[in-house]
Amino acid sequence: MKEEEIHVDPQIVKNITEILKNIKKMKVKQDKRVKWRRENDGRIITFNPITGKICVMNPTLAEIYVMTKNPKGCTFETLIRTLKQRFPSIDEKQLESDILRAMTWLFINGFVYLEDTSKKSKKINIVDVIMEISNQKRGPRQ
Repeated sequence: MKEEEIHVDPQIVKNITEILKNIKKMKVKQDKRVKWRRENDGRIITFNPITGKICVMNPTLAEIYVMTKNPKGCTFETLIRTLKQRFPSIDEKQLESDILRAMTWLFINGFVYLEDTSKKSKKINIVDVIMEISNQKRGPRQ
């Protein structure tokens, strides 16, 4: 059986790349559709009904994810400031890099959405970005 090639639409890649370039300027908020619970050891177990993904987040990622529950959203700077207070021995550049990777991972995997504060609270969800481009290519549904 021949393996099927997977084609990734370059427009989707371009749009997501553009969003990720500006992720530090956006607010990040939990997608309320995602179900989760905290375990006694600090990990979080999540289920995303949109993507069908079940995920176990380590205690550090769990801390970041819990902070995104704030209804007003959480900025990159807030995450840095809060985690720097909690973990003062961690190098700030390393902390920034880790938080940026965590925000990107949470967004790409559909656990959070981003809010572009420069565009009157436009919510950006990874699934919506992909569907929007896909629908533009196909045309409106009948």
